[in-house]
Amino acid sequence: MNSTQHPVIAVHGGAWAIPDTVAEASVTGVKLAVKEGFRILQQGGTAVDAVVAAVSLMEDNPVFDAGIGSVLNSAGEVEMDAVVMDGQTLKAGGGMCPEHSTPCAVGSSGHGEGQDINSGCDTVGAVALDSAGNTAFATSTGGITAKRPGRVGDSPIIGAGGYADSQVGAVSSTGHGEAIIRTCLAHHIISLMNAGKHQDYGQ
Repeated sequence: MNSTQHPVIAVHGGAWAIPDTVAEASVTGVKLAVKEGFRILQQGGTAVDAVVAAVSLMEDNPVFDAGIGSVLNSAGEVEMDAVVMDGQTLKAGGGMCPEHSTPCAVGSSGHGEGQDINSGCDTVGAVALDSAGNTAFATSTGGITAKRPGRVGDSPIIGAGGYADSQVGAVSSTGHGEAIIRTCLAHHIISLMNAGKHQDYGQ
């Protein structure tokens, strides 16, 4: 990509049936995350900076199943997964983070206990393109309610929970973790994009 790109960011709050009681708060939370990420891009920040800021903001919002809003596992504990990838270098950081309320920030450096207020919410994520033409993605989740302790879902796995390649684009996944892992969904989408197949495969 060239150096004359207009910065772009897209944010998602998960793919689930949002109850009416939290619908407005969810939409507001996503909009705030987009605004924060785009503000960083407009100021010349990198795509990595933007996605980390956007996702970290959602991790600090208890309406989402990420960070402080993370659901509890079957042992009544919080176990969060997060990942960040730089599409320019293909470097990434992520993993399972049981002790940090904003695991996305931990993942962004290459390496809290939440509140069980959501029983059916889902993963959050962001993708961005900065003015230098570089892409990045970040994905974060508290996982599935009452999951087995130690379960690591698709979110922190490169090629499943997301993928970024500045020559092609960026993806942040959400959905059924095991199915996403088995199909390497994010990398598969990037491969289709690289082959020039876009809209037909998004339906």
